[in-house]
Amino acid sequence: MSTPKTYKTAGWQRFELNRRKMLASYDLAKFENRNRPLITEHGNVAESALRSWLSDFLPDRYGVTSGFILPPVLEEEHPIEYHYDLIIYDKLNAPVLVSDQDTDRSRTGTPKMIPAQCVMAVFEVKARATPASANDAAKKLQELSSITSFLRKGFFSGVVFFELETLPKKSLRILENLIPNGAPTRMLNTGCILRCTPHQEASGKLESFQGVVNGSPLKGPLFKNFLEDEITVVDGQPAAPNETSFGILDIRKTANINQQHFFLRHISRAAKGEQGNYRGVDVEWSRNGFALFILDVLSRLGTGRRFSKDVVGGYPFGLEFDRVIEP
Repeated sequence: MSTPKTYKTAGWQRFELNRRKMLASYDLAKFENRNRPLITEHGNVAESALRSWLSDFLPDRYGVTSGFILPPVLEEEHPIEYHYDLIIYDKLNAPVLVSDQDTDRSRTGTPKMIPAQCVMAVFEVKARATPASANDAAKKLQELSSITSFLRKGFFSGVVFFELETLPKKSLRILENLIPNGAPTRMLNTGCILRCTPHQEASGKLESFQGVVNGSPLKGPLFKNFLEDEITVVDGQPAAPNETSFGILDIRKTANINQQHFFLRHISRAAKGEQGNYRGVDVEWSRNGFALFILDVLSRLGTGRRFSKDVVGGYPFGLEFDRVIEP
C-alpha cells in the first residue's frame, strides 16, 4: 500500500485562519456575556466579524455594510424596513443615502441605506443554528419577494450561522425551516455554518435546490462525524465509507495534466413540495465548507452563477483535500 498523500490549493491555510479568527471573536464575546440576563452581544460580534473580513477580502468595487435596502417606491402608511445584517453592494455606483450610528461602531457596522438597484447580495447572520433562528432568517429573506424586480441582476441571498452547538432531536427542522411554505418565493441561494461543536474542523456549505429529488426528501442525520474516515481505492475507483461521500475537483495543474482531488463530506437534505416540484436546502459538511461558501460568493458576484465543484481548467484556491489510500 502506498503512503497516503494530502493535497492543498493555494490559500487554504489563510482561509482556515480567518474562519478561526471569526470564531475566536465570537467565542470571546460568548464568554464575556455568559452571566448577563440578556445575551445578544456575541451575535453582534458575529455580524461585525463577518462584515469586516468580507470588506477586506472582496475586491474594492464591492461595498459591505449592515443597513437598509431602499426600493424606488415605498408604501407610505405601512412601509417595510428592508434591514439586513450584511449587504454587498456596487460601491462604485451606489450613493449612500443615510448613515446612522449603531452599537456596532465598526466601519462596516454603521448602517447605511443602499438603493435597491445597487444591491448585489444580502445575508442574515445568526449566532447559532437552531430551528427558531433558521425560521427567523427565512422569514426575513422572504420580505425581499416584494422588491425582487428592483434588485440588481444576479442578486442572491443567504444565511450564515456561526455554530451548530447541539444536535436537537429533530435537527433536520433547521434545514426545513429555511424553506418557505406555500408558493415559490424568495429563499436563500447559499450560506454557511462555520462550525459544528465539538467537531471544530468541519464547516457546512448551505445551498438551495428546486426540482426532482432522488429518494426521500429528508436525508439525515444533520451531522455525522466523518472526519476520521478515509477514502480508499476499490477496483481502481475511489470509495468512501457508508453515509460518507466524497467531493471531487478536477484541477488543471499544467497545460497538459489534469488531476482529480478528493475530500470527505457528509450531506444532509430537507425538501418541501410534491414529487417533481420540490424546493429544498442541502448542507454539505467538510473541511472545505467555509472555503466553498466564499468561492460561491465570488462566483455569484462575478458571473451571476453558483460555483461548481466540477472545475476543469480552473484553479480554485483555499481548499484542502483528504488522503486517498491506494493499494
